[in-house]
Amino acid sequence: MAVTRRTRKEVLKDGLGRLQKLLAALPAQQRLKSLQYLSESLRSSLLRHMELQQMQRSTDASMSVRSSRTSVRPAKRKAPCQKKSPMSSSKGISMIKTKDGHRRYVARAIISGIAISSRCVRSLEEAQDLRAHLENQVSRHRVDSTGEWLEVAFGPSQEGHSWHFRATVDARRFLGRTLSSRQVTCIRQ
Repeated sequence: MAVTRRTRKEVLKDGLGRLQKLLAALPAQQRLKSLQYLSESLRSSLLRHMELQQMQRSTDASMSVRSSRTSVRPAKRKAPCQKKSPMSSSKGISMIKTKDGHRRYVARAIISGIAISSRCVRSLEEAQDLRAHLENQVSRHRVDSTGEWLEVAFGPSQEGHSWHFRATVDARRFLGRTLSSRQVTCIRQ
């Protein structure tokens, strides 16, 4: 009976695969906490391992698509067409239905990782005006990475408008979701 000796790379790959499965089985909060306790080198190795797996899956999927093109499949039934809502043309404006059936509108934008939204207003026209004001403020002030332009554009001089701010970080690649801070009404917060 011959014993095959596994290479260090194979042992590492198996260990990272088991760690990935263990972390996937944990609830989201516990998973985040566990990831924080891993060393930087282990976290980067795990991330590299997961990226390689993802690349292998995508190449495997593309190969199966190519091979399935040769076979004939019956056509899928399409869902009946639906009319587009009038909101689809109002980029940057969200509609909210209240419990009593009324509609409220919010103007919004994400600029340099800062989500800016207006207060709820009753009419679409008012929301469009707020959205235009938001675009005007952003275009008048130079957007830079320091974020100082935000205080100039939405600071104390803008008392007539109620703006809400949230810092957002796109962590979908690592955590599967976007992270955001709590919503504040003053840019200085």
